[in-house]
Amino acid sequence: MAPRPYIKSSIDELEKLFEASKDDPQVLWALLEELVNRNTSRAKKLRAEVEKQLAGRSDAPVPASSARAVTSKVAQHRLNTFVHARNLPEAMAFCGEIGVDSAGTIACDAAELQFVDPVGLCLLAATCHRLATQGKRLRLENVSPAIAGYLARMDLFKACGIEYKENFTRHDRQTDLVEICVADKAAEGDLLANKIVTALVGATPGYDPHAASDEMTGYQPQDYLYKPLHYLFSELLENALTHAKRAGYRDARAWVAAQYYPGKDRIRLAVVDNGCGLLRSLERHPSLPEKSHKAAIRLAFEPRVTCNPDLEIRPNETVNQGIGLTVIREIVAQGRGVMRLVSGDTLLEMAGGREKTCPATPWQGMVLALDFKRDLLRQVNVGQIIHELRGKPGPGGLRFE
Repeated sequence: MAPRPYIKSSIDELEKLFEASKDDPQVLWALLEELVNRNTSRAKKLRAEVEKQLAGRSDAPVPASSARAVTSKVAQHRLNTFVHARNLPEAMAFCGEIGVDSAGTIACDAAELQFVDPVGLCLLAATCHRLATQGKRLRLENVSPAIAGYLARMDLFKACGIEYKENFTRHDRQTDLVEICVADKAAEGDLLANKIVTALVGATPGYDPHAASDEMTGYQPQDYLYKPLHYLFSELLENALTHAKRAGYRDARAWVAAQYYPGKDRIRLAVVDNGCGLLRSLERHPSLPEKSHKAAIRLAFEPRVTCNPDLEIRPNETVNQGIGLTVIREIVAQGRGVMRLVSGDTLLEMAGGREKTCPATPWQGMVLALDFKRDLLRQVNVGQIIHELRGKPGPGGLRFE
């Protein structure tokens, strides 16, 4: 059993000690060892303040003696070995449960963590933001050096407000990854969309970035792919934030990350927001058969839910709000990919021409995870997809299993 040097101290004495020792991590840990054994309201309040103070220090590692006394009583969570799209339900369950019944610092054991992909990164960043708005803070423990380096490179520590001294050199990898980015204004969607599409298209085989522009249009070959994709993702981000603000979600934000995995020629992309979600956005739509998250997701993928009849299919122009998700679904299908989308309490997964839904840990907002072959992207005619979707009827026809 760890020593309790302040076992005989009154709560008044402990409060005074805290005020006098905020810059002494050893005293703070000794205080925490004592406070986890007390259940009065003042002790719980002081414990939360001590945990918050320790969380804000980069020089306050958990002493071995303290770990034994504290780890069983400070809120403890354990990250899975893999936090990625393939185990999205488990990842979302973790993010949904963490911090629910805890205050102050929330310790998370990452000893078993071996792999995190873009959607895992965005979920963790969004969860850290939620905790911060509640006056709580996440502390990752036992992270391996390799994983810590990757999390730092993808800016997870920065997004979560965790201090970390990088011991590596950053290189420009804008054509094969997008570090975690966050937007809280609709106008920022355009900037994030630019980063996404640069990673999607920038180094796609078959496109020469130095190719001469077409004399008639002024476009380079990649522009015919870049520009429609840019709009699709800027629309997703801007609409998520715009709808959320209008629905009263003033704190709505969107997190984005992407990475290209050359070994399998796969690119994984994630867009996560904490806005109002699809059901709130579509709850007054006349074609919504019932007010459920599953029905809202189904409707969101129907072409021309809302439609701009004056749409022109040109590389430098936009598609309408009614076919954004529908177009992305077709792009993923042609790229032999997988798309997973969560809104509210429902998860949709699309792969190999088949779609299924299943219950999910409720998420306020939307989670979108895409995975497809980048080499096939150059074969996708986005303009043609849009043109064909414009000719299809509106709501009705999408089958869920």
